[in-house]
Amino acid sequence: MSNSSEVGESFGSQRTMNEAVVERAALSWFRGAGYELAYSPDLGPDVPAPKRTDFESVVLAPVLRAALRKINSHLTEDAIEQAVRVVTRPPEPTLIQNNRWFHRLLTDGIDVEYRTKSGETRGDKAWLVDFANPQANDLLVVNQFTVQCGNQNRRPDL
Repeated sequence: MSNSSEVGESFGSQRTMNEAVVERAALSWFRGAGYELAYSPDLGPDVPAPKRTDFESVVLAPVLRAALRKINSHLTEDAIEQAVRVVTRPPEPTLIQNNRWFHRLLTDGIDVEYRTKSGETRGDKAWLVDFANPQANDLLVVNQFTVQCGNQNRRPDL
């Protein structure tokens, strides 16, 4: 850590904890655990190489595509796009139901269909997580990720 003015006022041997201190500590922990860190404004639609098309987008589609290609190198581009469409279009009316749905995608994979070079239709799974080879997964934490919800903004710290 740095000096006490960055951390907050000191009271004896204890320091005041505030949101910024906790956020920096969490980012440090994630970095140490091997996560890539990104700052939300650097990903937004108004930068030279955007990772999201607008501020309503919660999923970083280019990052998702790249991760799906890496983990599912056997799948065609069409199958990768099917998986991206599934992830970016939650089907349920409530947050709890969508959380359960997404958990199933994480644990059971995404059913996709594609045509082989010989024209045969084949079914397969697109995996969001490589459980057999955890080092193959891309780990990203974004701080200050602004999401527009109608006329309101939501901005989780991490």
